[in-house]
Amino acid sequence: RELNIASLANQMDALQAEAKAFAANPPKNVDDFLGDMQSITAQIEGVGERIHDYRRITELRKALLDPSDFDNFEVGSARMLAEFMDTSEEQLTKIMNQMMKNAKIVGLDEVQLARLADLDSISRLELNNILATRTKIAEIEAIIPRTPKKLRNDRFWTQQRQQKASIWDEYDSLSRRFKSMRLASSRNFLTSVDKSVYVPDFVPDVVGELTPNHLAYLYGCTGDDLYRGLTRIQHQTTIRPRADFIVHTKEQANAYAARFGKTAEQLGFTDEAIGEVYDQMWRNL
Repeated sequence: RELNIASLANQMDALQAEAKAFAANPPKNVDDFLGDMQSITAQIEGVGERIHDYRRITELRKALLDPSDFDNFEVGSARMLAEFMDTSEEQLTKIMNQMMKNAKIVGLDEVQLARLADLDSISRLELNNILATRTKIAEIEAIIPRTPKKLRNDRFWTQQRQQKASIWDEYDSLSRRFKSMRLASSRNFLTSVDKSVYVPDFVPDVVGELTPNHLAYLYGCTGDDLYRGLTRIQHQTTIRPRADFIVHTKEQANAYAARFGKTAEQLGFTDEAIGEVYDQMWRNL
């Protein structure tokens, strides 16, 4: 948890520095602009990943505590995450506002600007999801200081966890949906500026079960590279969540299936099948 707290603090500093640098250094050409876009995408992805990791580690740490220690832990952990969510939304909004201004500087045409606007609107849905979740969680946590300490018993904390779990479930569901939309929209925009996005020419037909081999063909990578995709390396090495793995693979499969006028599901790349491959790969390690 302490390492994740440091990670949140580092990422807040990085976001603030990036927002300042982004405003001070407009792109000179389309390639510079695309490089900036890649950086923004990494920041958006990183924010979602830090929220996920911090929540998970906090819950694991909490399970080791006595109920008498919940007060300080709950309040302290929640305050840090809330600050991170507020800072992330604020700085990423600044960066994205500047990005739309920069798009006109580098001379994107109307079609390219329209596709970029689609991508921008989806990214803002992701940020709004963060802010809305932050507000809902704050409303639940506002009850803590208003409740006498002697009444903050097991039942009280169980109710807090259940209410927040429901809010986080909604956040996760919307986050996956918006991420899938963003990946597809990003592909459309990059195509409009003549930047190739990898789509395989051939993936073996799925006969029976989907396998890691199908995914290696889908991504055009070796088996070792595929297994490396189970982890993420940023401020620290973490496990790529199952749901995140499914979203990325499904979008790639949809891009391939579109070559034949089909969907990922029609080719055997269902959420369930991709999830089973994810589980199988971990069992194989």
